[in-house]
Amino acid sequence: MFKTLAQLGLGAKIAVVASSAVLMGFAGVGVKTFADTYWAGHNDVSAINSSLNTLDDMLTTKENKLSSTQADLKQAKTDLTDTQSKLSAAQDELTTMKTALTDAQAQVADLKNQNTVCKTDTTPWLSKRKLKQPVTSSNCRTR
Repeated sequence: MFKTLAQLGLGAKIAVVASSAVLMGFAGVGVKTFADTYWAGHNDVSAINSSLNTLDDMLTTKENKLSSTQADLKQAKTDLTDTQSKLSAAQDELTTMKTALTDAQAQVADLKNQNTVCKTDTTPWLSKRKLKQPVTSSNCRTR
């Protein structure tokens, strides 16, 4: 059924050689096309990897900035709490000082009142008498 190349005529030999050459040419073109497609795909993969690295760097930078901002916010909240505590203590101290001032002003008014009462008393025995207790309205005579 199949004849060897030696048994074929010249025309058949040329046809076989030409067919083989064409087949090898197509195979070569196919291999070249495959290789070009492979390398083009490789270049696409390289470009994608480069883009992914760029995105990863951007995300890492933003994550670091976010962490830094969160730490700053936490510190600001702590500072705010401390400042509010100091403000509250200062307001309490101010209230205490206002109360002390009011008490002192009341004592001054009482002393002025006692002094007025005693100055209006012209009883000679009171001015010559040495008192062992503070002057109050009970031991000053009024008119």
